[in-house]
Amino acid sequence: MSTPATGRGRLRVFLGVGPGSGKTYAMVQEGHRLAPSLDVVIVDCDGAGPSTAAHPAAGLERLEVGLGPDPRRPGAATVVARAPQVALVDGLARPGRHQLVEDLLQAGIDVVTTVDITEIASVADAVAAITDLPPPHTLPDAALEDASVHLVDATAAQTGHRPADLHGRPLPAAQVASDQATALRQVAMLWLAEHLDSDRPRSDQRREDPAADTPSDGAPTPVAPHRLGYLTSQPSGWRLVAGWVLAVLGPPLLTAALLAPPVHLDLQLIVPLFLALVVLVALLGGVWPALVTAALSSAGLNWFFTPPRRTWIIHDPQDVAAIAVFLLIALAVASVVHRNVQRTRQAVSAQQEAAHYADLATSLLGSQAQLDLLLHRALGTFSSSRATVEQRSTTGAPHVLATAHSLELRPEGALQTTRKAIDAEHDLVLEGRPLGASERRLLTAYAATASAILTRLALQASHSTARSLERDNTARTALLSAVSHDLRTPLASIKAASSGLLDTTVTFSDEDRRELLETIDRSSDELDLLIRDLLDVSRLHQGSLVVHPTTFRLTEALPSTPWPQRVTVSPSLSSVTVLADRGLLERVVANVVDNALDHAGPTSTVTLSAQAVDSRARLLIQDDGPGIATSERHSVFLPFQRRGDAHSGHVGLGLAISRGLVEAMDGSITAGESPGGGLTMVVDLPAGSLRASTPAPT
Repeated sequence: MSTPATGRGRLRVFLGVGPGSGKTYAMVQEGHRLAPSLDVVIVDCDGAGPSTAAHPAAGLERLEVGLGPDPRRPGAATVVARAPQVALVDGLARPGRHQLVEDLLQAGIDVVTTVDITEIASVADAVAAITDLPPPHTLPDAALEDASVHLVDATAAQTGHRPADLHGRPLPAAQVASDQATALRQVAMLWLAEHLDSDRPRSDQRREDPAADTPSDGAPTPVAPHRLGYLTSQPSGWRLVAGWVLAVLGPPLLTAALLAPPVHLDLQLIVPLFLALVVLVALLGGVWPALVTAALSSAGLNWFFTPPRRTWIIHDPQDVAAIAVFLLIALAVASVVHRNVQRTRQAVSAQQEAAHYADLATSLLGSQAQLDLLLHRALGTFSSSRATVEQRSTTGAPHVLATAHSLELRPEGALQTTRKAIDAEHDLVLEGRPLGASERRLLTAYAATASAILTRLALQASHSTARSLERDNTARTALLSAVSHDLRTPLASIKAASSGLLDTTVTFSDEDRRELLETIDRSSDELDLLIRDLLDVSRLHQGSLVVHPTTFRLTEALPSTPWPQRVTVSPSLSSVTVLADRGLLERVVANVVDNALDHAGPTSTVTLSAQAVDSRARLLIQDDGPGIATSERHSVFLPFQRRGDAHSGHVGLGLAISRGLVEAMDGSITAGESPGGGLTMVVDLPAGSLRASTPAPT
């Protein structure tokens, strides 16, 4: 058994695009591939026993560890004591396994593990939006900074095995087949592109293990773009200058060094040195400086190192062939190196564009103001001073829907306007420097993203309008239903009583006549109250209600009409002052008390009390009736809500109007449970301050 080398172990992660994507199978196959040359064990965190003989994990040593407080299952200590070279740990995001893997890496043990794209924290919101379910557990992205990540997207038909865990237990069918597989696959590829392109520090103090840098399919792991560094960037600036300087001065300096005593080399050794100089110049400055280097080097070889020296004549045909071959090889190498650098640069540029798309899509997923964020991202991406989304107009200047400005000042003469069509009606406009070909491709992607955002906003506006129309239609239907009865009832009473009084064929006693007149008076009051309620609702809906706040004691907001004896007013109302509109608050108190008297029951009591809490004044209206269920308390403040008998003589606007009046006075009204049962209405308003000399009413 070999002992792990000192230093931190390597972490390799197989990233699945969803449950049942084959990541556990890929991890086990990797273990089998490494087992002939390395000491590999499977770390069993579930304690479910060995796999069946037919399971792919069969044949690999298994160590059972625990992640809980049980001292008989000490976790990472078991694996560290066993000291394998490679440990397979399934499910990195599951509780406790991240710390287990970290302990193994600190002990110098390489770890191969699995994680699902649905478990990565940075895309949790996107995954929840796709699957309509929050992930059961998530893994922070920082846990994968130093990891070599490999995407796994294999079906059961491709692997030859039904998706299962390390113990051969099949995954549920709901996990194997998912309608959101395509969307999850796109999220996984976007996240992986961002992970590969991010310039995160990686540990270089690890043991050399060629197998550890080779995926399970035998292909070498691609080098991240930032590892290529300056060799893959466009030969411009200092690199281009350095290339030409080395092309001109390199051959003379190398010739002087080779001619200086005591250096005496044969032509067969001198030619490769000049060839290496040509390759170096090609890497720095490109093909043209390399061609100049090749020409100067061939001339130097002929003049200084080919007999007879210091003459252009070459006697030995082999020397002629050596210089000719050198020149051809130098030209070919310079061309190949230049072409490879260009292709690598194009590949890096394409990958950077893909990573930019991924970063843009990820950042827009969790943003509420997506259009503004898109424009601010465009400012930095294209180094522009202004980015605008405009709606075209056939009659005049375009209408600006959104705009963003850069804080960096730019000279007016350097500005250039670039316009890209978003759709048939909108344009994306940038003001700044001219854009290159690759930037114009990126601008096309920005325009497509803006088109998607505008489409979504239009759908949201249409949905909001439809819901508003639906609410208005529901309110009108409820209004007609309620008012049709509540208007008809008092009108019918007034009509019947007045017709009876006007009928000359009927003789009424004084008592009957008075009763009919009282019916007319009572029905007229009901009509007046109904009309006032409807007018109040209209004013609240239109925002035309005028509030005149003053400071007064809560006792001054009690209606002048006496209440029944079962209504009790606490003396605390005289000690609490409020800043509100007295007339509106009196209307609120009357509505809430009348509502309590109507619905709490004929034998119930209603109590009014007050509290002063910090800078707020609270009026509590409590009853000891049956109360209201918690789930229904919010609905009592909606218009046209009537509990019990739907035809109780009220249109169902009292509490809705009360809430609107209280909110207009910078307050709130809530429903709660009374101590001992019943309903408590709490009216919360700003507290007022009276002069100390003002006596309380007696």
